Amino acid sequence: MSENRLPPHSIEAEESVLSAILVDPECIYDIARLAPEHFYSTTNGTVFQGLKEMMAAGIKPDMITVPDYIVDIDMMWLMGVAAQGAASYQVSSYADIVVNKHKRRELIRAASEIAALAWKEEEDIDTVVDEASSLFYDTVAADVDSDLVPIHDVADTAIAKITERATAGGVFQGLRTGYPKLDYFLRGLKVGEMTVICARPGMGKTALVTNITEHIARAGGHVAFFSLEMSAEQLTYRLIAQMSGVSYSDVEEGNRMMPGGQRFSDVMTAAGEIAEMPIHIDESMGTAEQMFSKVRRLIATSQVDVVMVDFLQLMSSSRNHGNRTQDVTSINHGLKALAKQLKIPVIALSQLNRGVEGRQDYHPKLSDLRDSGTIEEDAAVVMSIYRPDYYLPDDEMEPDEVGVADVDVLKNRFGATGRAKLGWDGTCGRFTNDVKVVDL
Repeated sequence: MSENRLPPHSIEAEESVLSAILVDPECIYDIARLAPEHFYSTTNGTVFQGLKEMMAAGIKPDMITVPDYIVDIDMMWLMGVAAQGAASYQVSSYADIVVNKHKRRELIRAASEIAALAWKEEEDIDTVVDEASSLFYDTVAADVDSDLVPIHDVADTAIAKITERATAGGVFQGLRTGYPKLDYFLRGLKVGEMTVICARPGMGKTALVTNITEHIARAGGHVAFFSLEMSAEQLTYRLIAQMSGVSYSDVEEGNRMMPGGQRFSDVMTAAGEIAEMPIHIDESMGTAEQMFSKVRRLIATSQVDVVMVDFLQLMSSSRNHGNRTQDVTSINHGLKALAKQLKIPVIALSQLNRGVEGRQDYHPKLSDLRDSGTIEEDAAVVMSIYRPDYYLPDDEMEPDEVGVADVDVLKNRFGATGRAKLGWDGTCGRFTNDVKVVDL
């Protein structure tokens, strides 16, 4: 081994930490374990300390405030770091690399000191072993995170919560979807978890997620809706249609209604209700990290209880992998990190390929997601939608298949899987809790 080798380090990871903080300053709270001494570059460590001090003082770091606070900083270097546009939701991963490289350097330092001790033949060997052991232990223990928690601490918390919920007669966990048949399986949308709704085009993915959005908003929940397929105006028309019972095309074009008439009145009533709902819509074609930053800012100024994404395959990755499957995997990881770090549920829609239509049974399966990155692995819950009336002519449908949608819970990390049968009103794009059986 060459004696001239540089100690383990990653300037790229160090600068990515700084870049992520400049992109989204609040992500610094996700890396509280990181300290200036973990950085190999003295400059990087000094700048990191400055950014921490600025945030503690309530000063948002940017290209104006940072040079004013850190007076000796190289502006060209700072502009280069900022231009990297590192993903803020990956800041923990960058920090892990920095900390791990620091641990390796500390081990090398300790090993050198232990070797020097071993060469002191005049010292008693037991004394040398004790000093070497102490030196090694101190080095290893110095950076160990306190992730190990005594189970009695966790058990005490669990017992308190179980007792509280039992006394209250049971407490429903997570946000209700508004569909009891679905909530029976899901027990609500869980904090910190990603739920994926998948289907072929035309099955009603957007309709289902806007229906759930309406239910949550009516209950007082704040929704951040990222609509990559429809504009904010089109999405609002869809909400008005499903709430008023008037078709989307009539709402958008003003067909078959006159001011003062019942249909017009229904539309205006729905529009007025929607205007008061705590729903924020973003129609930009952004990346996962941009979405992360927007949600963080919304949380800082208002409140976010759930994030909706319509739909996954239309999102772009901040880093072009040259392979769409890898890009989607990166997006999946970003959305999962968003849910986990911001402690909110995320519902993402996913398009399925034509493989579903190559079978006799058109119900989607988990295997249909295998070409969509790591959706199956990253999602806590995967649901699919199938409507018989989309594929079958009227004379081939059974009476109990008319106006019905099968919403299958294909994966459920926290409970059972199964099929929820919902009613479907294609006129206004609304899923209902009523399953109607129609004689043909």
